[in-house]
Formats: sequence, C-alpha cells, structure tokens
Amino acid sequence: MWVIIDGYNVIRSSGFADDYNINKLENQRNTFISLLSDYSSSSSNRVSVVFDAANTDTLHYSRGQVDGVDVYYSRGGQTADDLIKDLVEGADNPRDCMVVTSDKEIQRFARSLGASIVSARDLYAKLKKKNGGDEKQETLGEFTERSLKGYEEEASMYVSKKGSKRKGKKGKRGLNLW
Repeated sequence: MWVIIDGYNVIRSSGFADDYNINKLENQRNTFISLLSDYSSSSSNRVSVVFDAANTDTLHYSRGQVDGVDVYYSRGGQTADDLIKDLVEGADNPRDCMVVTSDKEIQRFARSLGASIVSARDLYAKLKKKNGGDEKQETLGEFTERSLKGYEEEASMYVSKKGSKRKGKKGKRGLNLW
C-alpha cells in the first residue's frame, strides 16, 4: 500500500499545529515528518508526504527520503494538490494508494481512480494516539488495515438482527472506509 499524505492539509486542518504550538512552518514540517517516520518504521506501507512549494522558483518537484518517509515538494507554480493527483494517476495501480487529505477535490479525484481516502483528522488522531497514547488504542497499522478493508462498517452492513447475512448493494465497491 502506498500512503500519500497531503502534508500541509494535515498540519493545518487536524489540530496538529495547535497541539504542538510550533510557529515556524519548517519546524511543523519536521515534527510531522518525525511522526510519520515512527509510523513508517512499524509498517510495511510506503509512506509519502507532499508539501506545497508553488511559490518558489524551482522548475521541478523535489523528492527526498527522511527516516523512511518519501518527502515531496511541488515545483514552482504547481500546487501540492496537483502533485498528489499526478502521483496517484502515475501509480502502477491507484487502487493500491491511500490518499490522506480533507481536500474534497483531491478526494473526488483519487476516488475516481480507485484510491482509498482517509481524512487529515483521522490520520492525525491515529498518529497522536500512537505516539503518546493509550495502549488500548489501535495502532496506526491496524487503523490502516481496518480503513482499507472497511471492518468497522462490515458487521452492521451485512448482518441482520437475526444474524443472517444480507447481500450488500449491487455494484457497490467492497471498500468502506467508515
């Protein structure tokens, strides 16, 4: 699974900036990448985070590796949204991608290619729990697995009150994120 994360979207819309009370954007990025690195080291998923560098003069997007996390910066004039779309579209199999963003346009685009979607808040909540939280909480790997396979809705969707199985809606994709 390739997890592609809209970096500034998660930082700005999830409560991350409030929790860490870091004013300098570079420090916010570094702290966020560190959280992702902890996840990446305990996961078999490829983890990539994309940041916006549209207001720079760079001609090409840049990619680096930081502690097991692919870090992308868009090129000048290109938004992170556009780069995320390019990455999903260029993936060998977009259905093997999970895009983390709360941006509705990116979500619609990624879904149209068959990618899974996780909101910025949901990812950050799991990162936060993993890095200081309650041992009873599910791990980020378990969350990813459950999100991809739709375990949470599965029982309520297919089992009637009498315990017999019902058929799902015809033509509906088997993946339910919640």
